[in-house]
Amino acid sequence: MNTHGNQKSVEQLLVLMEVEQLYLFKEISNRNIAGLLNVKKRDVDRLLYESLGIKLTQVIGMYRIQHATGLLKKGTPYMELWKYSGFSSHAEMEREFEGVVR
Repeated sequence: MNTHGNQKSVEQLLVLMEVEQLYLFKEISNRNIAGLLNVKKRDVDRLLYESLGIKLTQVIGMYRIQHATGLLKKGTPYMELWKYSGFSSHAEMEREFEGVVR
């Protein structure tokens, strides 16, 4: 895939994250994303790393944290944020928050 195609795939992924809120699905994976972007599973992280310097899990984590922060500002109790932000558990959400704070 050429550089323009790579950039287009990354842009398409970011639109899917922002518009379709794919990060809210707990089962999201490189395989799911690869199918949506029509690229190979192993290419998802490579494309993201070449364009943004981060992996898919980091992109998903950032969107989930942003979503959780918005919910918190709207009054959602902290202990319930993980349920509505795509995290599989409160502990997973805490790990993501810690990663951002570091």
